[in-house]
Amino acid sequence: DYTNRGNIITPLKDRIASQINTHYPANLEHAKKITTQEAWTDRGNEIRVPELLRDIIEEIAFAARESEHIDQASGVSARLPISAYELLLSNVERRAATNNEADHAPRLCDLYAAIAAICGKVELVYEGELEGPTKVAINLIGEATRRVFERHFPLPRKSRPRNADTKGSRSSGYEPITDFFASGKQLELSDELPRPEYEKRLAEIVGLEKIADKHYPTQKSAERFLVMEFVLEGLHRLNLIAKNSPDNSFIYTDMLENILRS
Repeated sequence: DYTNRGNIITPLKDRIASQINTHYPANLEHAKKITTQEAWTDRGNEIRVPELLRDIIEEIAFAARESEHIDQASGVSARLPISAYELLLSNVERRAATNNEADHAPRLCDLYAAIAAICGKVELVYEGELEGPTKVAINLIGEATRRVFERHFPLPRKSRPRNADTKGSRSSGYEPITDFFASGKQLELSDELPRPEYEKRLAEIVGLEKIADKHYPTQKSAERFLVMEFVLEGLHRLNLIAKNSPDNSFIYTDMLENILRS
């Protein structure tokens, strides 16, 4: 028998012949293999989760193991990404059923269905309790997204380290996207939007598809729109555009306008 934190209950310890010390997955590939092996994925519907989302899910656990808001003595087991993966699949199924459509393509906003998994699989220290479990979970998803984004996309000029080589790289290509929001426009997404409306809204942003294809090319249409949404979230995490989350929506706006409004 085990407690929720994964430690052996002390009164039962003398009944165990030997105790094996294990460790966290050493890298992303090992972590993804464990999650794929253990997660409940046989749903009757073929849901293909792109590597991009799988990387972010695993990075949530890696970020949690470094977080000062989480009790590292209790640990962050592999159960967290397993549960997060299952909830993402369930959210895709829920949207398809709600909209009565055959679309089973995951979106980046489906990751926020994993908040329940994160809150249920970690123990917070005092500072984390003050922040609140939901806010800690959202920040972990954001940190994981930022880490994966920086692996595939160039950093904006103002976000680069001082010692980074900026020779011949005056622009990182994000200007058309930031200019779109600076003109007063905004974009509202939701994990409940029907597929045609979801794609239509992303396609309206000037330069978004171009930057997505340049740094993360894919032949699959549904995955291309996932990458486009990923670019927006990455720019938000690097403080180039703002995002508000009322109810079950995600509204991307201009950073300066958001600050002045606040």
